[in-house]
Amino acid sequence: MLLKSYDEADRITDKFFPEFQKIYEKRGFKLLLLAEQGFSYFFTTRRDVNSLKDLGKTRFWSWKEERVPKAIAEILGANIISLPAHAVYEALGSVMVETFNSLLLKIFENWEIIFIII
Repeated sequence: MLLKSYDEADRITDKFFPEFQKIYEKRGFKLLLLAEQGFSYFFTTRRDVNSLKDLGKTRFWSWKEERVPKAIAEILGANIISLPAHAVYEALGSVMVETFNSLLLKIFENWEIIFIII
């Protein structure tokens, strides 16, 4: 994990918030606050994934227009597969998609797949 606790996340946010404000102000916006959504986890159907490097060798699902998961997948070197959400479950079963982030679990909580959490 990059961050191991909410206290650690708060320290990072507090340290960089002024920098974030400057970036927004340069673009004509006023940043008032950053909202937390909790930790994000990545899940994979592959049993041989034990590190971020291994995760980068998987087929990573992302919403078509979702920039953050796409950017993370690109940083990891993962192959990005963009599909509508309703097609992901079948794609996981056919190995077309092997990895996704926790946002999708919030949508489809009843999937019966074995996940590895890194």
